[in-house]
Amino acid sequence: MSRPSTARPGVQIRILLHLRDYADYRDRVEVPFALSQMGIANAVSIARSNVPRAIGSLKDSGYVIERQAHITGVTRKRKAYFLTDEGVSLSDEVWSTVSERIVKAIRPGGKVEEMKIGDIVSQSEMELRHVDILRYMDDDATIDLTSLTPGLIERDLTKHIERQFVSSLADMPRIRQFFGRDSELDRIAH
Repeated sequence: MSRPSTARPGVQIRILLHLRDYADYRDRVEVPFALSQMGIANAVSIARSNVPRAIGSLKDSGYVIERQAHITGVTRKRKAYFLTDEGVSLSDEVWSTVSERIVKAIRPGGKVEEMKIGDIVSQSEMELRHVDILRYMDDDATIDLTSLTPGLIERDLTKHIERQFVSSLADMPRIRQFFGRDSELDRIAH
């Protein structure tokens, strides 16, 4: 296998892949929260305020359309985003490329294995979407499958507000890597 690619796919690629899962909702009156600005922000790990900017060039290129829609669980109509037919074709091409990328997967038992992203999605015991893999992948193209749970994924996808402060341990950022500072880590852990 080739070496893992260390570059994480860009925001626009992640947005295309996220919206790809909801292509059937383009003509519906009521659409899932995932198609709102906050739903997209949660799915691709960006701030809600950055979504319009990230989607702007996709709209200008004719890959994404924006319209007001009833969002499930929200009282007022909000902006929702959908792939056009060209956007669906592009997202399929993007997925065929991204699914072949090699990343390091930390499997149960601590075993580290180089795998294609598509294989991780298809072989996972829990339901994982391609955009979930990209969201939880760190900057070194490593994904820790031991820490992923359906509850964690659901919690991250359904946040309705941006949190400025940690109000409970469940809201703390996920630990990625910590280099050095062994004595400080020992004090924290013990």
